[in-house]
Amino acid sequence: MVATPQLIKESTLTTANSSPEDAPIDEDAWLAVVNANRGRLVQAAHAFEQWSQMYQLARDSGDARMQIYAIANIQSAFVSEGSYAVAIDCGRFMVQLARACGDQLSEGHALIGLGWSFWGLGNHPEASRIAQLGLDLADAITDVPFPHFFEGPETIR
Repeated sequence: MVATPQLIKESTLTTANSSPEDAPIDEDAWLAVVNANRGRLVQAAHAFEQWSQMYQLARDSGDARMQIYAIANIQSAFVSEGSYAVAIDCGRFMVQLARACGDQLSEGHALIGLGWSFWGLGNHPEASRIAQLGLDLADAITDVPFPHFFEGPETIR
């Protein structure tokens, strides 16, 4: 009989003194959380495996934008299965990577995804606050670097 991981009700990587979108996340800790919860994926297991491999390739090649795009798809797998706390960790890590490489378009998409994850977890005030940050960022974007994995700021709105 296979053990089923317990449902995580809170982001396991959140620090007490930080806003959810600002708290630094250690990549190894993020990978440990994601891999520990991969057994919870049923319908999205195949997609998770493919995007995990893509993430590793992007990380190894130093392609931050592809890392962010891969994490967005990993996050979607967890959202589709109702694993919102793990999806929150994914969203927070995406925000961190986007900010580190100065990619406002990816940051905006990451904030919207993070907001949706908080909504799914039932934290509607936090979801609204974070989604508004993404919308505000979309309004401020004046130059979109192309080619880009995400579509322009109008898709954030």
